[in-house]
Amino acid sequence: MKISMEKEPSPKATSMIPTWKIIIDEYQTELEKDFKIKMTRLMMDRQEYGYEKHGVNLTPNNGRNNIVDAIQEGLDLMVYIRNNMRVSNDSLLSDAYQASIVAVELLLLYKIKQETI
Repeated sequence: MKISMEKEPSPKATSMIPTWKIIIDEYQTELEKDFKIKMTRLMMDRQEYGYEKHGVNLTPNNGRNNIVDAIQEGLDLMVYIRNNMRVSNDSLLSDAYQASIVAVELLLLYKIKQETI
């Protein structure tokens, strides 16, 4: 199983609500601090970037395997954080690194479970 190298097709448009909108709406219900406003802006910028790149919003049933995408992106996240840890000794980076490993492990377990059902 070479999940890290599987090529996914370009996403196709669907009539479903864009997933970024759902995430941003859920996140904004908890807005309390300036940090969350900044985080929401990052989410909105990422949604715009994805739309400009692919011409469609990210939704389920768009022709891509979202778990494979998440595993691939999670693996990239792990290496980006670890690169920063090599030059910075901040405990926040260590926590983020550990969380990224756990996220990828859980996604891989989910994918394996789905393949055996």
